[in-house]
Amino acid sequence: MEFSYLIDAGSLLLADAGYISHAYFAEVNKAGGFYLVRGSKNLNPEILNAWRDDGRTVPKLTGMSLKEAGRRHCRAEVLDMNVRAGQYEYRLLRRWFAEEKRFCIWMTNLPREAWPAQRVMSLYRCRWQVELLFKEWKSHNRLRGFVTGQQAIAEGLVWASLLSLMMKRRVAQSLMGSDLSTLK
Repeated sequence: MEFSYLIDAGSLLLADAGYISHAYFAEVNKAGGFYLVRGSKNLNPEILNAWRDDGRTVPKLTGMSLKEAGRRHCRAEVLDMNVRAGQYEYRLLRRWFAEEKRFCIWMTNLPREAWPAQRVMSLYRCRWQVELLFKEWKSHNRLRGFVTGQQAIAEGLVWASLLSLMMKRRVAQSLMGSDLSTLK
């Protein structure tokens, strides 16, 4: 399979649940890159190993599918697992949100030693800030399709829009502190 875009070695791909491709992630891994993707509800890999958030192993989950393990087999709030889906093996994190009565899962190849579960989940939360930036950028700085086919002009307009956003934020902070919205 030909992949049109791979990230560079040492780079990190942050993506939402709609972008799951085991084959693509295997190529990212082979290229020396990293990925952190929110898992979709239909993921059901086989659990190879599992650890609680306190570092203790959970041997009874070995060999079960993710859905088979469910909530009743492990009451840990966070599980850090090595899993297999077909020919692909990867790391999967699962967090139980008791107040919402739901799981959230993440797929990654970030090394467990350097990136414990809590740190991975914190990193993924940064993705939302990027989404908010793009929303503000597109909605309030009029960054939409450009009426040009020239790459240099389009790039210049994108950079001008980003500079405009930064200037609006700086002026708002200078005048009123952090309480003034940049959207007004």
